[in-house]
Amino acid sequence: MLAQQSAIISNGAKELEKGFSNGSLAGTARRLKEIESEGDDLMHSLYSELNKTFITPIDREDISNLAMLMDDILDACFEASERAELYGIRQVPVHLVRLSELLVRGTHEMHLAVSALDKMEGDEIRKRIVKINELESRAEEVQRQGLKELFKEKDPILVIKLKDIYISVEHAMDRCEDVSHVLGDIIMKHG
Repeated sequence: MLAQQSAIISNGAKELEKGFSNGSLAGTARRLKEIESEGDDLMHSLYSELNKTFITPIDREDISNLAMLMDDILDACFEASERAELYGIRQVPVHLVRLSELLVRGTHEMHLAVSALDKMEGDEIRKRIVKINELESRAEEVQRQGLKELFKEKDPILVIKLKDIYISVEHAMDRCEDVSHVLGDIIMKHG
């Protein structure tokens, strides 16, 4: 179920990036809301199964943390798209597009790592963790560059709007890194 959830999240990140890249944000928030609802339904099912299962393959707390952190990623993607639509953003800055591209790559790596939990493939998971951390570091740099450019903007309202969206996308990337930390703890416990 965690692998299913990570696949849904990866699809959500792709939808956000597609909307940002195309410059056509119309409908992106609606599509992401549908994906987020699908993720929420799966998360509720996961918690239901977790409550019914006496012995779990990994610690309950780790399963719960992974599910919650992954849900946060999807929530942040939806938040970014919803704000872009709400604020009437017509042109997405190049750095925000690049940030969303890094998020797509980060969620893909996260999906591969979570999928490797099934067989407790420690080396594969570690490789993905390193990649997620590299992508998150690059995302921080892209965000800094984007904000630096943004603060040159003359329209203070536009600055506030876009800064808000940058923060949402970066929050999603931060949660990917948090997922990688939990995965690292899991493989250390089961190493």
